[in-house]
Amino acid sequence: MKTERKTIVMKTYYYRVFADYFEFELLDDGTMLPIDSFNAETLPDRVVASPGAIGVATVRNYHVPVVIQILANGKIDQSLALDTWDHIVECSIEITTGRLVVFGATDYYPDAPRIPIAPGCYHVTIFFGGLNTLDKGGLHGEDVYLVMLQPGQATETRVIKRFTASTS
Repeated sequence: MKTERKTIVMKTYYYRVFADYFEFELLDDGTMLPIDSFNAETLPDRVVASPGAIGVATVRNYHVPVVIQILANGKIDQSLALDTWDHIVECSIEITTGRLVVFGATDYYPDAPRIPIAPGCYHVTIFFGGLNTLDKGGLHGEDVYLVMLQPGQATETRVIKRFTASTS
């Protein structure tokens, strides 16, 4: 008899991050994302990961809603989200300091929010929604970014579902 472990959300955090330069970052406190991380090759994936850092490319160069969930265990079933979300990426991050920094690219680093989190390696799944909802000016829309972290093994960055912009 096979038993499934349910995913348990330990804590949820809600932010409005200023995504200047169309990005925000998740950092092990004291780590920075290399400045040249996003390029023509990595931008379509919308996520870049380097040791202790994850960059997330947004569709707006403005304040965006970011939801971060810390999970206790279980497995994220991405197949349930394929129809709901526009773009899904998985990667990993190593946290050594016990603090995850949520950082807009031009924020003042000492003032950036810090989430207490147990040191260790985390499997990260990032869900992008509402990517086709921007107004003509490109500043207002219903885009949202959900980041789920759970203890796990290091993994390469992998796109589960790729967003293709509609042209209407």
